[in-house]
Amino acid sequence: MFGLIGEDTSKSLSPRIHNIAMKKADVRSTYLTFSASEGELESVVSNLRNSRIEGFNVTIPFKERIIKHLDVISFEAEQIGAVNTVNKEGNTLVGFNTDCPGFLRTLEDNNFEPAGRRALVLGSGGAARAVCFGLLGSTAASLVIASRNTDSAQAITDNINRRQNGICCKSISISDNSIIEEIEQADLIVNTTPLGSSRFTGSSPLPEGAPLHNGQVVFDIVYEPPVTPLLAQAARNGAGTVNGLGMLVHQALESLKIWIGVEVDAGYVLSKLDETRRIYR
Repeated sequence: MFGLIGEDTSKSLSPRIHNIAMKKADVRSTYLTFSASEGELESVVSNLRNSRIEGFNVTIPFKERIIKHLDVISFEAEQIGAVNTVNKEGNTLVGFNTDCPGFLRTLEDNNFEPAGRRALVLGSGGAARAVCFGLLGSTAASLVIASRNTDSAQAITDNINRRQNGICCKSISISDNSIIEEIEQADLIVNTTPLGSSRFTGSSPLPEGAPLHNGQVVFDIVYEPPVTPLLAQAARNGAGTVNGLGMLVHQALESLKIWIGVEVDAGYVLSKLDETRRIYR
């Protein structure tokens, strides 16, 4: 038995992804979802610790907050400051971050190499931390973090700059006029905010008329709807577009490797998922 904790997990694709992957791996399992408010997180984690659940994923808004309820976290999760996968080892809860490799594998699937490129990351939550860590490890030339929460964006920037690894990193307010220049100069723009998702229909994190252009790649980690307002903006201006479904699948498959040591091809899961989504629609 496995599961997912989040504020609202009712529309998550994670159960379908894991069921497809488990069936392919010939593993009999159940994947459950648990919606919780911030005040309920501690009790939900405690219940899962004492349940038959062997591991669980963590989604918005708990990727950072869950850390204090765990016993151990991996080096990568510690460096990122966010956990999206928890494994039970006996009664011990161990946290990992599979968003980072999921993000990088999706870039690879879309033939984008971050090394030496300029990146603009929108948002400063747990997913943004994973994306920034991935870009840092991939030796991006520069990184700008634009967020409404300037304190959390600055905290990520300070963490990156303390490493003194040569990457130029800074943070700005997403509403600052200077974002126009950053959009124009970026080779890669990654939206890690929920704007544009089914909860925020019609919303884009970038202003209308943003100077998106040919030669850029715009990656929206939102996966529903498949074409978000941001991706529609990008396509109208000739930029390449990537939605969040590939990252969702890759991070899920990384979780399976941690939980039960099996590997499943992401392309197979995506093709089967496409079939089931057509049926459900």
